[in-house]
Amino acid sequence: MFLFTTVGVAQNLTVISYNIRYNSQSDGEDIWDLRKGELVGQINQHSPDSFGVQEATQIQIQYILEALPEYGYVGVGRDDGASKGEYSAVFYLKEKFKSFGWEVLEVDNGNSLDKIYEALKIAKESSKKGKPIAILMKTVMGNGVDFMMHTHEWHGKAPNDDQLEIALNQNPETLGDY
Repeated sequence: MFLFTTVGVAQNLTVISYNIRYNSQSDGEDIWDLRKGELVGQINQHSPDSFGVQEATQIQIQYILEALPEYGYVGVGRDDGASKGEYSAVFYLKEKFKSFGWEVLEVDNGNSLDKIYEALKIAKESSKKGKPIAILMKTVMGNGVDFMMHTHEWHGKAPNDDQLEIALNQNPETLGDY
């Protein structure tokens, strides 16, 4: 998850999103090995500051990192919160935000409210210096709720009353009504 704040500083930021389709051997003419060069070519041509990929597998993520070493990324496989399953990863030019004069903060546990508050406190203090701030948070889907973690099944779906009660009991720390 990215959180950007700016303090009256005008800069261009180019962002692109790709649904690259997972690496399936049954794709015939559309197999990943025949598509990956085009993807890297487009990224090199447009030089986005950040780009997202959906339906990517670990093999595809690794290929992109090797082909475009100037980019870092945040994201995990949805099946286990690590490397299995499809990724919805966000890649970013490692030095771009810093070269813009941005303060770049990384929160390794973006599901920890204490860590988020700590980063926001630093960001608020840094914003008084007139620098824009980017906060990169590494999060886990459904964090703390056993039947919601590491699955996409809850995307766009609300729990019923019983499931909500179980979820709140397993993960009592929330932001409340925001």
